[in-house]
Amino acid sequence: MKTIPILVTLLSTLALGFLLWFSGWGLFIWSMGTKALPEDVGFGYYRDFSLARKAIETSSCAESIEYSRHEDLTLEDFHFRVRTRSGLFVRLWFNDGMDVRQVCSKPIGVVVLNPMSHVRQSYTVDELAGNLTSKGKKIENLADVLCNLEELAPVFEANYHTEKIRRITYTDEDIDRHLHIEILDQERANDYSYSRIR
Repeated sequence: MKTIPILVTLLSTLALGFLLWFSGWGLFIWSMGTKALPEDVGFGYYRDFSLARKAIETSSCAESIEYSRHEDLTLEDFHFRVRTRSGLFVRLWFNDGMDVRQVCSKPIGVVVLNPMSHVRQSYTVDELAGNLTSKGKKIENLADVLCNLEELAPVFEANYHTEKIRRITYTDEDIDRHLHIEILDQERANDYSYSRIR
């Protein structure tokens, strides 16, 4: 007989949970609740940030890593400022529409943000590999981009005003499947507040 009150309580709790979730409050409670957890637990508010951070940290070419985040009800976007072994600075941008695991491990290409305008140029992974002096080398993931940035950055910079490079906008359906990068000079390297990772 004790099982009936327990069953009623369980069903009532589940019904309340479903109502909260589908009213929008469930997502809010989930986000705020998981925001209090450590960043590297693998789920919740900081999940995507943690995935990107680990991908950057495991790259042998990332000398220093700092980050900035736009925290709201969800982690809307975040970026990392990375100094590579070759001494170049780059920002890697992520947003809540991305499959961050896919973008870090197998992007379909790279979106390069032009610092002098709002133009974004898109390169496929094959186009990137074709710009390397060591032919046959592949650009398959975030670490490959960082490790070959010394060769890629001059190509990106030389093509900022070239019409032959595909332009991409946030309305393109595949934009969030690209790794988004911005090559930095000393002047723009400090225009955000950063927290240091290493």
